[in-house]
Amino acid sequence: MKRNPHKYFQKTLIPFFFLFSFSLFMPAFGQGDATLKECWEFSEERILNAKDASDNELLFISSLPDTLQALNQNSGKPLWKTSIGGAVLGEIIISKSKLFVLNEPIQIENSGSINYISNRSLISLDSVSGITNWKTPINSSAKLSLYSYENNLILIDEHGVISFINLEDGKTAQKLDINQEISTTYHFDQWLIFGTHDKKILFFSLAEGKLTKEIRIEEVPAKIIAVGDGSIIWADKKGSMRFISVATQKIIWKKRFGGELSSIAYTSSGILVSHSIILFTWSI
Repeated sequence: MKRNPHKYFQKTLIPFFFLFSFSLFMPAFGQGDATLKECWEFSEERILNAKDASDNELLFISSLPDTLQALNQNSGKPLWKTSIGGAVLGEIIISKSKLFVLNEPIQIENSGSINYISNRSLISLDSVSGITNWKTPINSSAKLSLYSYENNLILIDEHGVISFINLEDGKTAQKLDINQEISTTYHFDQWLIFGTHDKKILFFSLAEGKLTKEIRIEEVPAKIIAVGDGSIIWADKKGSMRFISVATQKIIWKKRFGGELSSIAYTSSGILVSHSIILFTWSI
């Protein structure tokens, strides 16, 4: 029986920086018996984000002011720790046994003024040892997004400039300018999906290197995800979330939350939507 997409069925506080094991996940949705056991706890001040690499059982954590480190996923034991000269900006990218991170300049206050002691950089590190492979300066103060696709890193700035950067040496192979002010980005398979400030959703084919589709919408999108069956979900800054068909460009359903959403993720169990410190699970 299909669930009603307009009715949420879970609300809970978001957990941070703990690893738990589940004997069964379904009880979160009211089915079966299960236990939740804490496996280990890792303590570090001012953690920014964490990213797991399932192929070698490593967990990578970035923390302020400029630290990146690797832990064993099973035990939580630290394996290496390194300074990258600035805070990690955005997500940690993992590809071909390498880490790729953008770092933000370190800010030092001196007599009421703020001085930057480093510039933005794109850095490649070995995932097993933490040794730096290469470091490329990024001369941009714009909002940036970073993804990987085949043998390239894809760097996107908020003004619509897309840079294709070689994974092996950090050199820019190609730059494209789509001449759009970007409000949000999402990477799905061989596609980049852009939300724009002039109320459009754009589809960019990485295989073809060009924009292939445009959908006009009624608000500026703040978050976008692809569902994988020819549909996408997008939300505006007011907290309204829409589920639309790419083929027909029609809204299948719409849900209003009480303010801007922190994140949206699609899972096999439904849509995970975080708002402030509340996590909603939504079936589609």
